[in-house]
Amino acid sequence: MSYYTIAKYLRNMNADDLNPAFFDKVLLDIDSDDVKVDDETVKEIQDEFNYWYPLDWRLSAKDLVGNHLSFLMFHHSAIYPKEKWPRGTVVFGMGLLEGNKMSSSKGNVILLKDAIEQYSADVVRLFLMASAEPWQDFDWREKEVLGTKRRLEWFREFAAKVEEVKNSPLDLTNIEKVELNRTIDIWMLSQLNQHIKEATEALDGFQTRKALQESLFLLKKDVDHYLYRVKHLLDSQDPGIIYVLSTVLEAWIRLLAPFTPHTCEELWATYGGEGYVSQASWPESLVSPEIEKSEELVQNIIKDINQIKKMVKGDVEKIHVYLAPDWKWDLYEIAEEIGKPDIGQIMGRAIGANIYDDKKEIAAVAKKIGREMTKTKYVGKIDENQIISDAIDYIMEETGDKVIVHTDDSYDPENKARNAMPYKPAIFME
Repeated sequence: MSYYTIAKYLRNMNADDLNPAFFDKVLLDIDSDDVKVDDETVKEIQDEFNYWYPLDWRLSAKDLVGNHLSFLMFHHSAIYPKEKWPRGTVVFGMGLLEGNKMSSSKGNVILLKDAIEQYSADVVRLFLMASAEPWQDFDWREKEVLGTKRRLEWFREFAAKVEEVKNSPLDLTNIEKVELNRTIDIWMLSQLNQHIKEATEALDGFQTRKALQESLFLLKKDVDHYLYRVKHLLDSQDPGIIYVLSTVLEAWIRLLAPFTPHTCEELWATYGGEGYVSQASWPESLVSPEIEKSEELVQNIIKDINQIKKMVKGDVEKIHVYLAPDWKWDLYEIAEEIGKPDIGQIMGRAIGANIYDDKKEIAAVAKKIGREMTKTKYVGKIDENQIISDAIDYIMEETGDKVIVHTDDSYDPENKARNAMPYKPAIFME
């Protein structure tokens, strides 16, 4: 690999000048009086080598592991210091066709040219990167290729949908920012940032399949959920929804540009992107675990209510949701700071801080927190009352019942409020 970085210079040079001293100087910066090439030329060649080295990835097929790729590691470890070693070697898998190894002799081969003509370059590119990591065998299956094509068509339709919701031409370079108050709007942007983060980390590790799972398939799932949550507002030209959808689309086009460059360049130009999307900056990630937890809270409440309803005999008129009091959040915070389910230490800290008068109740809740710590990720206190209030219409639509939220136990005929925990409200049906 070292040779290839400087080969363009060597082909026109005198072979007698290419002695060990010359290569020691260019590759290892070792000075010697035996170098026959002039200093200016040596520096130019050396700069070229240092531009490319250390190389990030050596890409090749698995059948070269026994020769080229093994010697790549041997040579670099023997000759170069560690800072010049390759970051990694990627061994590509083989291609399968409908579960069978491709073989020209058997005639079960699909040519890249034919695949592109039939499905388009972006569909082929997207399928190959989504079907397997680079080092894994990919399996070309027409049914799944068609599924990939439909996903790409959906992405185009989503872009048009955003402009439809806005009800005016979309300009991705001039998205009007608004202050978001609805939890679901903030959640959608948080999910976008989380997927950007995960996709970026995957690409840094050359995991193209994982990157696509995050940047296309899982992000689409969240977008579908968001569109469902705000479906009653899509025709109202709501500024918050327009801002969220426009922001998602703008970042999404940039995120998918390495995978579907033709489609993304077209969408970028159609909806007002500046210049080429391939030259635009990579989207930044600002993750909010608290906001992610907020939508998780809403979905868990709906799930718990529907599960309880299946077990309750008779009709349900009202559903009462009780939120955890502040002292339980304080206790959870103490447990998180301790970092392990040490009930004695948790109680000691809690009593010392005088978070609640009833020591017996503190002990009971501390034990419950100790059991939950390994299953529930604590991200800090969230405003459960505000979150549920924002989503109350959605919760009632999904459960089919009137839902009343309580922040205290002033109405608690079945003494259910005492069961309320952070991230897990108590539920009473009557």
